[in-house]
Amino acid sequence: MERSTGDFFAGKAAREMLGLPEGSTVRIKPNNSEKYVVFVQSTSANRKLIGGTRFLYEVEDWTS
Repeated sequence: MERSTGDFFAGKAAREMLGLPEGSTVRIKPNNSEKYVVFVQSTSANRKLIGGTRFLYEVEDWTS
C-alpha cells in the first residue's frame, strides 16, 4: 500500500515496486519503508497476530 495515497498494488506491479524477482519465492525482512506498507500473505490457517501489527483481509461481494 502506498502510504501517501492509500492505493494498493498486488502481483507483478507490487513485486516490481519492491524490486522482487518474478516467478520465485523470496523472503523479505520487515522494514520501515517511508513509501509503502507491505502485507505478506500467510499460509497459516490459525496465525497468531502480534500486538501492534496490522493485517489486511479480503471481504467477498462487498456492497454498500
